[in-house]
Amino acid sequence: MIPVSSDLLALYQKGPIFQTSRKLQVLDRSYRVLAEFTDEIFDGQITCDNSRSAIRSMDIKLVNTSGQFTWGANNLIWLDKYFKPFYGVMVNGQWEWIPQGVFPCSQPIADSEASSKAVNEVEFQGGDKMDYLGICEDNITVATGGDIGTEIKAVLNGIETMFLFDDTSSMQKIPYDMTWPAGTQYSQIISDMAGIITWEIFYDVNGYLRLRAPIDPTTTVPILTLDANGESFSLWAGAQRQADDSNLANYIVVYGGSSQTQLVSYTMQDNDPNSPTSIQRIGKRVYLHNNGNPDPVITTQALAQYRAEYEYKKRLQVVEKLNFKVFPVPFMDVDDVYQITDSRNGTSGKYQVVSFTLPFGTSSTSYETGYLWQVRNFAS
Repeated sequence: MIPVSSDLLALYQKGPIFQTSRKLQVLDRSYRVLAEFTDEIFDGQITCDNSRSAIRSMDIKLVNTSGQFTWGANNLIWLDKYFKPFYGVMVNGQWEWIPQGVFPCSQPIADSEASSKAVNEVEFQGGDKMDYLGICEDNITVATGGDIGTEIKAVLNGIETMFLFDDTSSMQKIPYDMTWPAGTQYSQIISDMAGIITWEIFYDVNGYLRLRAPIDPTTTVPILTLDANGESFSLWAGAQRQADDSNLANYIVVYGGSSQTQLVSYTMQDNDPNSPTSIQRIGKRVYLHNNGNPDPVITTQALAQYRAEYEYKKRLQVVEKLNFKVFPVPFMDVDDVYQITDSRNGTSGKYQVVSFTLPFGTSSTSYETGYLWQVRNFAS
């Protein structure tokens, strides 16, 4: 969740409808605020999706009557700037501004064709900082035995200075000398290293690169309770509920090794006749890690077993999807957990946010839409 005050959370839990606003800051590369605008914003959206390397993206339109947003090398708007949008909520007579990300200026659009909203307008769109780390100009090699967090910072030396990493000192180290060829995206390199310990790496709403363990929805306290059945105020506007077993697997095979190490393997399967996902009941559903090819990161039998157990717990499950519609929740973030009850379609329990689109225009009738899931895991 994007941090907000307890008063704002209480407002969203109990209602009634509240006053909102939007703000856009223009920052230089040292993150100093050069200018900020509110009244000029008339349309846009913030989109988040945890399946993308750049989780957050923005698309914002502003009135450009005076030309202050017209891009140019000597203007306020140029490729050396960042945009930082905020969603404002009036709380106890004061605005509380909730950041929505930091986005490098890229491919700005200035339009002189009249629309229903403005005579002159500009549009800023693009992904967060992950999309702009660039590519390496030479081969990059990370030596065996290094700490994951330390090595990621070393690879990004001279590119990024804003890090907010959880402690990785007790986690698995770099298992062998890893090399990426010239031209590889830096986002791919750091994602590969984070993947060794199956952690998430992403940019947060304040522009910090984060490295953390995945959030477990089964043990996480829900941020809010959204109850479509209550008689009082509710943010929940409905959802389409769907069961998805497309990624379910009850037979897991992991191979490891490389030209520098021996080949290893490990297999796990659900043979319990009382299990609702056993091979006897639903047939064999096979998952081959790394498409059945040896994974060079897995260098020992113990690592192969660890990966097999991880995949077994991850894939022996049925995912319940909710394509939802809700009154805009500007502090929502991917991986957040919400308690949802909707007797109209049988929804009940804790659900985790996968993706969403937050409307950023001035319309008071726009809903936030997105996709949550609830994992029903059958691995013991």
